[in-house]
Amino acid sequence: MSMYVSSPAPKNCKLIYTMHAPRHHHRFGINAVALQPDTGDVYTAGRDAQIRAWSADRHQGGGAESGNGDLENAPKCLVSLEEHADWVNALLFLPSHPLKLVSASSDTTVKVWDLPSRRSSHSFYNEHKDYVKALARVRSDHFASAALDGRIFVYDINTCTAVAELTAPLTSSTSSLASRLTNSGRTSGIVSVDSDSSDELASVYALHGAGSDLLVSGSTARVVSVWDVRLSGRVMQLKGHTDIIRTVQISTATVGSPCYILSGSSDRSVRLWDMRQPARPLRVMEYHEDSVWALAADDTFSYFCSGGRDGKIFYSSLAPSSATESAPARKLVAAAIEQDPRYSMVLSLALPKQHHPGSSKSEVRVWASSARASAYLYSLRLQLENGETTSHSGNKDSSTAVQTAAAGAPGAACIASIRGLPGIVEYRVLNNRRQLLTVDSDGVAELWNVTSGQRERKLGPCKSLDELEASMNEKVFVPSWFTVDVRLGSVSIKLDRSSVFAAEMYACDAGLSVESEETKVNLGEHVLRALFSRWRKAYLGSAPSLAAVSDQDLPPNSTGTGTLPAYEMPADVSVVVTEDRNPVAFTVIRRRLDQIEVAEISYFPSWVVECVRDNKPMGKETPKLTFLLQPAENSPLPKLVQNKLTAPRVLRVRKVKAYVSKELGRESGNTGTTTGGPADKAALIPDESEIEIICNEQVLDDSMSLVSIKHFIWRSPSDLELAYRRKDDATRTAGT
Repeated sequence: MSMYVSSPAPKNCKLIYTMHAPRHHHRFGINAVALQPDTGDVYTAGRDAQIRAWSADRHQGGGAESGNGDLENAPKCLVSLEEHADWVNALLFLPSHPLKLVSASSDTTVKVWDLPSRRSSHSFYNEHKDYVKALARVRSDHFASAALDGRIFVYDINTCTAVAELTAPLTSSTSSLASRLTNSGRTSGIVSVDSDSSDELASVYALHGAGSDLLVSGSTARVVSVWDVRLSGRVMQLKGHTDIIRTVQISTATVGSPCYILSGSSDRSVRLWDMRQPARPLRVMEYHEDSVWALAADDTFSYFCSGGRDGKIFYSSLAPSSATESAPARKLVAAAIEQDPRYSMVLSLALPKQHHPGSSKSEVRVWASSARASAYLYSLRLQLENGETTSHSGNKDSSTAVQTAAAGAPGAACIASIRGLPGIVEYRVLNNRRQLLTVDSDGVAELWNVTSGQRERKLGPCKSLDELEASMNEKVFVPSWFTVDVRLGSVSIKLDRSSVFAAEMYACDAGLSVESEETKVNLGEHVLRALFSRWRKAYLGSAPSLAAVSDQDLPPNSTGTGTLPAYEMPADVSVVVTEDRNPVAFTVIRRRLDQIEVAEISYFPSWVVECVRDNKPMGKETPKLTFLLQPAENSPLPKLVQNKLTAPRVLRVRKVKAYVSKELGRESGNTGTTTGGPADKAALIPDESEIEIICNEQVLDDSMSLVSIKHFIWRSPSDLELAYRRKDDATRTAGT
């Protein structure tokens, strides 16, 4: 069982539940792709806070070209890991632990997952205070994480503990490092640069390790830092980039063998470094048109692929291996990853295990993910259209030496794809505070039901969400009891103690089947009970002492007419408890509704526990509304003795009409209707069916509430003013 904290949730925590589309696909971008060492299964990390696994058997050939395609033909999702509460930025497998997966997220946590159980076995939540951006292998049982807070931690996966933080500045240990990386043991040419405070505070975007004691990182300081884990410190800096370093790779470091580093930057360049000669890069490759965001090199560092914001993927050969020569490099643009320029950005790359290409007819395969929440497997043919390989001598490669090929053109082919769904980018909450409209990144509108936790229907292409909202909205006013967040591409409903119990309305208007129209419901309270209905059932069955308790013991609704019918929430709705911290919210726990264990209720806010476990009525006493009720102009009906009234805000016009008829009859002692002339009819008190209520010269519908009238028709902070008359008064007055 995965626990997030060692103590119950603080009282100021918020509860969030997320409604999902029925398909198991990512929304928004895929930030990382990782390949399971034994099976080759593909794991993807999304900006929708999800980690998903896809079978390697379903990625062999037959894929469509990059761009839009038929979602029905996309591979099926095998596993969904749903405990993060924000973007998942990095994934890592350790070869010695193929059944464990490490993930890093913008929710500031690092998680170790037990794949057979499909749950996290441990969460590191105290180390980083900002978005965790990268993970790296250290030794067989160790890994490291880096974050925008500038800190790098090393962990032992067996004990699930953080064993070191890499914070030390450059020291004399640089010489010992150089000795291990050169054949002769000479240290000439090693650069030792004192660190400064601005560098120590730099946000770390990139981290990589090849399974040794060395790590390499890239940051906003525009330097490549080399770290020795055994010394818990930085031992080298490589300078030359002029913008943020977004991605790095390091070759395997062994005694007597050269060690190389690749770095990609927002300055559009990829640089190759030899750690024996770090004063300047061996090669500067500037064939990307925008920031370089992803690098992936093979195990022998004989070639690599690069991708970036320009949507292109390049193959580059690093042969011959002697870094002292000015080596020719073969380069090939693999593809423009998406046809839509809004999403044509390469967010990550991963190389499947394969043999190094040995001839011009060989191929290289690379997984690439995009900002459209899709991932593509490309086959890169090393032979160009003219049957020759390109070469260019010198330390700087010109973009004019690169031949390009669009997806599917000679030189590159997309042979498999994992398709994502468009993310929700805009929303409008309807006046009934039970439904909301959304528009996704493809411009398609959908209608969602907050109280049932699911999408009601697709509405089709939408040109103007404001116009659609106006056409669907009713003149009803319900107090706001939740807020909405769509930055993860799905609809997340946020509940806070200060407002969640503020909305009371008639149950029949809340989508509930009840015998009496006067039955009322507190929306927030009823939704909470629906969210935790599965948990409550398990709770009642967990101890003999609770056997006599049943759902029939729920408190009655506000009119005392018995238990209300329940809302039903899908099992795949996820709930998250967050605590506000600076600079990002801290995740206490995240669970699907069907995964909340009985003991985990203590990790939820106290107001949730009181409502769903203790059955405590949580609704606040709703303020009443004062209004003036008098005859309409030119109406012969008499004035009420008591015409300034106070009533519940949800009181309907129908009740006001009944009150007028009753009070006029009581005060005059004369009720009923007549078949006489106009004078006789005016003198008699009408039945409520003959009365109409007016506000600002508008005849009000019987179902409107006082608060809706004040909000939509009266539109003034002063006391509401209503008028009454017979339905035929206006006609009779006009005839006169």
